[in-house]
Amino acid sequence: MLTEILRNEWGYTGVVMSDWGAVADNIASLKAGLDLEMPGNGAYSIDRIVSAVQNGQLEESKLDISVLRVLALVEKFRVSEDDSTDYDKNNQHEFARKSAEDSIVLLKNDDDVLPIKQTEKIALIGELARNPRYQGGGSSHVNAYKVVTPHEVASNSDYNVTYTAGYSLSEEKGNLDLEQQAESIAELSDKIIFFAGVPEQDESEGFDKKTIDLPENQVNLIQKLSAINPNIIVVLQNGSAVATPWRNKVKAIVETFPEKIKDTPAYGTFNASVDEENYHEGIFVGYRHYDLKRKEVACPFGHGLSYTDFKYEDLEIVANTKKHVTAKIKITNVGSIYGKETAQIYIQNLESRVEKPRQELKAFVKVGLNPGESKTVEFFLDRRSFAWYNVKKSIWQVDRGDYNLKIGSSSRDIRLEKTVALEMGTTNNRPISGDTYISEIINQDGLHESLVATGLQTAIESISSSDSNRELMENLPLRAIIMIGANVEQVNKFIELANN
Repeated sequence: MLTEILRNEWGYTGVVMSDWGAVADNIASLKAGLDLEMPGNGAYSIDRIVSAVQNGQLEESKLDISVLRVLALVEKFRVSEDDSTDYDKNNQHEFARKSAEDSIVLLKNDDDVLPIKQTEKIALIGELARNPRYQGGGSSHVNAYKVVTPHEVASNSDYNVTYTAGYSLSEEKGNLDLEQQAESIAELSDKIIFFAGVPEQDESEGFDKKTIDLPENQVNLIQKLSAINPNIIVVLQNGSAVATPWRNKVKAIVETFPEKIKDTPAYGTFNASVDEENYHEGIFVGYRHYDLKRKEVACPFGHGLSYTDFKYEDLEIVANTKKHVTAKIKITNVGSIYGKETAQIYIQNLESRVEKPRQELKAFVKVGLNPGESKTVEFFLDRRSFAWYNVKKSIWQVDRGDYNLKIGSSSRDIRLEKTVALEMGTTNNRPISGDTYISEIINQDGLHESLVATGLQTAIESISSSDSNRELMENLPLRAIIMIGANVEQVNKFIELANN
């Protein structure tokens, strides 16, 4: 993996560093392509490497290569005391704010409860509005230059907002006083913005979550508030999947995940062995699993609402060459407010006779449009967009044939679709063998001369013309044709001719 694929195939020339404490055998790791063990085991790690070189277990030249890579990295990023950098923290903060704003996903917006109007009285509920989760746990921690909380922004705005915590992040059970305060302001407000999420101590690196449920005090409070005021907007702050059993009782949700842990592809097999971890979902990860199993989902992959609506039209294939395919569409904002839309293109492989997802996302384009405005967007699909990995040949293979191009706003909301006969790739004829089904030989073009030359054409015609057992015989392997008069020499000669 580290040498053959990462370096030789992908061309990576930098340093390979381990995760903290992940190296079980530093000598074997060096041989495999690791350059830097972190954090290392001090003298123990050093002594093992020295001994391995001295006793011939590790080639010194192999060690030298890793050392040179580390030294090159140090030299590349060496900073002198005299060096200065023009770094504006306020500009970087604004960039981070815009990135966060663009990352928000609106999953539900019943009755156009959003956007908030300045004339409305708003209840802002949740300790996470005052102490937000804005980064992950463990080694992903950074020292933020500036953190602006939702509570701070709301308090300094022109909107009529009243805040209360409602729950405590340090407790799992509800606090009666906090809940009663939340119920009181909810009853007097037009809408509720409820900040929910997983406390940092329950979600970090180094350990697995025991549940995808939100803390009990948050779930119970959402249920109570929904009985008082149905205009609830739930804003989720979490680093991984959370269940949303309350979603039908709120008007809007910003970001969500699977309904229950049993819906995930790896459920039932993950963490089953103490010695190894096998992810049996294979290539059917995420939406590919739900598509394969035809499972209904609350929010499909790629889903995200806007405050307006968009129309997709005029799908056109503008290029279909031996190197790429380019498709274009027109998108129009048919609503009454400015909005952004992320158009996605999925490819359905109709040609390759291998295990594969029903469709896969290959490109997307995000566009902002004013009311009534239209724009043409293009999707560029290179060779890799149509490829599948052939394990036997160790190559990314593209099969010439038909592919469906499906464009929409999510994996389940396809607006436009067109089949393209791919110009690139190779003809997908599998090698003929004794295990090839007779039906494949009958239906495959270009085999007539080989059948005639070997005398198998007569046997094949007798199968095709049979009224009583044609279907049975066509589903037998080629080697079984000996049962109806052919011989082994004829079969072997045909296989040789057909493959050449």
